Amino acid sequence: MSRILICTQSYYPYQNGVAEVTTNLAEQFVKNGHEVTVATEAHIKRNKQITLNGVNIISLDIKGNYLSGIKGNDVKNYIELVLSNQFDLINIHCAQIWVFDVLINYLAQIKTKVIFTSHGLSLINYEIFKDYKSQLEKGLQSVWKIVCLSAMLDDYNYYSGKFKNKLSVIPNGVHPEHLKYLSNKGIPEIKLRKQKYIINVSNHNAAKNHSLFFEVSRRLRNQTFINIGNPNYVERFKIAKSFRIKSGCYYACTFKSLFHNNVILFKNLKRENVLSLLSNSTLFLFTSRLEQFPIAILEAMALGIPWISTGVGNVKSLEGGLIYKDAEDAVQKIEYLLKDDKKYKELSLQGMKAVEQKYTWNSIAKQYQHLFNNVM
Repeated sequence: MSRILICTQSYYPYQNGVAEVTTNLAEQFVKNGHEVTVATEAHIKRNKQITLNGVNIISLDIKGNYLSGIKGNDVKNYIELVLSNQFDLINIHCAQIWVFDVLINYLAQIKTKVIFTSHGLSLINYEIFKDYKSQLEKGLQSVWKIVCLSAMLDDYNYYSGKFKNKLSVIPNGVHPEHLKYLSNKGIPEIKLRKQKYIINVSNHNAAKNHSLFFEVSRRLRNQTFINIGNPNYVERFKIAKSFRIKSGCYYACTFKSLFHNNVILFKNLKRENVLSLLSNSTLFLFTSRLEQFPIAILEAMALGIPWISTGVGNVKSLEGGLIYKDAEDAVQKIEYLLKDDKKYKELSLQGMKAVEQKYTWNSIAKQYQHLFNNVM
């Protein structure tokens, strides 16, 4: 048994890709006999310290990053925890956020072996990140291994230039049986109407490119479109934070939906209702312009829902769907799949088979375990 510390900005009950990854990894490591502690950003629905599904969770009052500044009452406590030498291995998820950035100048002091899991690097070659890039590379000199989600991603190319000997590729994953179980528990209103619909699951921020979602829906008025996404909140300005002002994407989508009677927006749904809507959909439409390894597409694959997507991140390497170039191309591919039952079933089976063979959390955890064995 090893004592593992996972450092991540988001963890359950946050609902985003990184939270989904770290929550599933932590719980899978516990099932494999490890003692797991998670250091993560505080959540209103989570106590300061709690054990959940065997994982010891420490919630920290820390926000920000290297560029915008790091704030919170637990910065010192976080540094002391990482330097405490009470763990056999530390797994840090994501750069360009406080989880990594707080530790940039302390990584060389950490006696415990560190594995850094990258979830992408946004605009790292822009001038504004010049100083940060230098600090990042200095910090990474002290980690033992760097994990990227795919060899197709920009961060893999970046790390392979200077840290090739430290680099490993371990993808994201899903729990196919758990997804099917939860989807059968959910009974959302839309399911009761027995409508056919095309679905998008993505929170409201500019990178998700919801304007493209609405453009496709405008061109296919005979189809029903659903977006499931929670609003992000503006925290840059004190007054915006005080009044819980949401991101511009949320307000723009709400306004546009008034003029699109074939679009339905859902927010703050229970997990089982999200999956129930997904499992009963006809197609999964993904419009993001900035992504790494979208778990939402893996979930669609696991549930046998063919997807169509922009060629973002590593999506071109995934089975079970089609890539489109623009709104018109998306419309053509949607119409093609809705008319061609043979191709539809072929993609459905391809997606489910690929998940079972390559993208289950059990398989992903084994790959991390192999990495742990080499490191320790």
